Amino acid sequence: MTTNSEETCIVKIKDLDNLIKFTAEMRLSVMSESKIESLNNFPIELQSRLFSYDITLFESIRTKTPELCSIAVSVEGDALESVPDSLKTPELCRLAVARSGYAINFVPDHLKTPELYRLAVENDGSVLEFVPEELKTPELCRLAVAQWGKALEYVPDGLKTAQLCRLAVENNGLGLEFVPDHLKTPELCRLAMEKNEKVRCHVPKIIS
Repeated sequence: MTTNSEETCIVKIKDLDNLIKFTAEMRLSVMSESKIESLNNFPIELQSRLFSYDITLFESIRTKTPELCSIAVSVEGDALESVPDSLKTPELCRLAVARSGYAINFVPDHLKTPELYRLAVENDGSVLEFVPEELKTPELCRLAVAQWGKALEYVPDGLKTAQLCRLAVENNGLGLEFVPDHLKTPELCRLAMEKNEKVRCHVPKIIS
């Protein structure tokens, strides 16, 4: 059952203008701790709207429930950082990483699986930086550079093939910086410069 103060809060945030005013009040600490805690009792739709407008409100809630955490990471995967470790389940972590690949950094080590790393990299190729070297497979590296060409920086040299380097450059011309010199062919360099002229400084003089 909601209290009168909670009902007042719910009424306040039923339209966007009041939602903005409400969240501004909370950020300025005008709202009491009890009203912040009362978010746990708000309807799911309103919780979601609040977090969509300002996810930092989630950080302010001292008593977090599994349901509230699920709503928060559904809105912003990186909110997993503010979830107590005791509430970080495999399902919640997967939900967070599916929303934001970078959220893998807030997953407890014992819950980091090859499958979860793959999901993270599919969403954000730069996350390859945080994948343990022993888990960097050719397929994972391919997924990373296909999503973000500059992820080639984090590919072990032994896995950098001509095909992988071309895939990286096709995605982002700046990826040429991380292509080994012996794989920088005239064709690849031209492709990179077509994508981004700034990469010229990484073209071997013998080619340029």
